[in-house]
Amino acid sequence: MTDHVPECKRRTPLPAAPLTGLLCSIMLLSLVLSACGGAPSDGKIHLTVGTADTFYLDGAAHRLEATMARVGAHASFTYLPNKTHMDLYERNGDKQALTKDIARAIYIVARPHAR
Repeated sequence: MTDHVPECKRRTPLPAAPLTGLLCSIMLLSLVLSACGGAPSDGKIHLTVGTADTFYLDGAAHRLEATMARVGAHASFTYLPNKTHMDLYERNGDKQALTKDIARAIYIVARPHAR
């Protein structure tokens, strides 16, 4: 069943170089958004990467951000200075600080009247 998949008006070629994991996912999402106009994901993407990411995901994130802007889709991109892939979540000795921030933000959206 593919009723929820938007029909794209043009085909976009996949990158020639082999990609793996999250980098591949971000690049593919960027291509799909370019081809389909970005509407299905509008306002639903919130991405946080470090500017010193050891897997170069910050480059893919910048590409995705540019694609989102080009198609007029809304998204949130946060680039944490000097953070790598391995220390992204750590802040002031708390190794799960970013996880807690994300959970708090999700809770506020899900339960706007809760204290």
